[in-house]
Amino acid sequence: MIGQLFTFLFGLSARLITSKWLIAGVAKMFAFTLFTTVLPTILIKIIQKFIIYSGALAADFSSDSSSIALDLIGLGGYLANQVSLPAAFSMIISALALRATLNIISARL
Repeated sequence: MIGQLFTFLFGLSARLITSKWLIAGVAKMFAFTLFTTVLPTILIKIIQKFIIYSGALAADFSSDSSSIALDLIGLGGYLANQVSLPAAFSMIISALALRATLNIISARL
């Protein structure tokens, strides 16, 4: 009696593991976790490095240190940092990437 119960339960779990729906669900959960934790962090770092690089490039091209362009770039970077623009932009990009990945996974079923 107990042996038959275990056989039924293990057979059912084996069928569920090999099911396409379960594999697709796990792939979607993995993609969702990846795109909501790892990708925004990477994108924030890339955006911040781009802002630093563009500020340094603008400082190199300005002939004097009291240039109005350099002041506006500094003000723009400060305001963007205060409203968390790099974090918001990276979340939008990661949401678009997640949507595209989930569409690809759903299309294969």
